[in-house]
Amino acid sequence: MKNYRLLTVLFIALLMSVSSIVMAQQHVYTSATPEGEVKITVVESSFQVSIVPEGNIVDFAILTNGSVSYDFKGRVDQVGNVSISYDVKGRIDDIDSESFMYDIKGRLTQIGSTSIQYDAKGKIDQIGDVRISYDVRGNIDEIE
Repeated sequence: MKNYRLLTVLFIALLMSVSSIVMAQQHVYTSATPEGEVKITVVESSFQVSIVPEGNIVDFAILTNGSVSYDFKGRVDQVGNVSISYDVKGRIDDIDSESFMYDIKGRLTQIGSTSIQYDAKGKIDQIGDVRISYDVRGNIDEIE
């Protein structure tokens, strides 16, 4: 009986660690408008951020419900228990304690521990472990 309890505790601990690993992984996908504008969306556990291939954030969503509050400039700074802060240039600085970093050109280069890299033409070619390729016209061809 004692061994059964120990195995049960170990199994629960293993499930908890696996679920936290799965929840920490982000998903990357694309979406397009009827006019052909394409954006890349990175989904984290409590939010998602959409970026154009040139690295500018076009929108974000908080993936929770709750009270919404605004800062003195009218920007959303909290939804439920998820807070959003902005840098002096008005760009997102943090969402839910995940820091955002930008390069000298103003392109997003990091979300938390996930780095964003650019090709020689200035388009995103990698987000974390996800590679993005483009066709000869510069349109997103594949996300792998």
